[in-house]
Amino acid sequence: MSAQDILVVAETNRGQLADMSLEMLGAARQLAAGTGGKVVAVLLSADGAAYAEGLSAADRILLVNDPLLAGFSPQPFVAALEGVVKAEGPRAVLIGSTSVGLDVGPLLAAKLDAPVINGCRS
Repeated sequence: MSAQDILVVAETNRGQLADMSLEMLGAARQLAAGTGGKVVAVLLSADGAAYAEGLSAADRILLVNDPLLAGFSPQPFVAALEGVVKAEGPRAVLIGSTSVGLDVGPLLAAKLDAPVINGCRS
């Protein structure tokens, strides 16, 4: 991953890829065009293989599969994302303004000592 890449945290909802994930991939594409980077989607789940096709708008897809990620709990999600962000070194991480995102975003920012901006519309 390049330091110019944009990482999108995709989410599922009731066994389907959340629409918000696709919207964020579109926003990430615009940001990546400005940075010269790529769009990288990351999905945290027990087994995300079924969702990979739906994330095909990304240049790269990272599936983090772990039984601890089967249901949402902030600590395992933040730990998994912290590892991905540290390994990948993206320019920005997009997380949806959902109940998951509102829990995970600030915790991740605190762990990484990075700024967090909530409620973005464009």
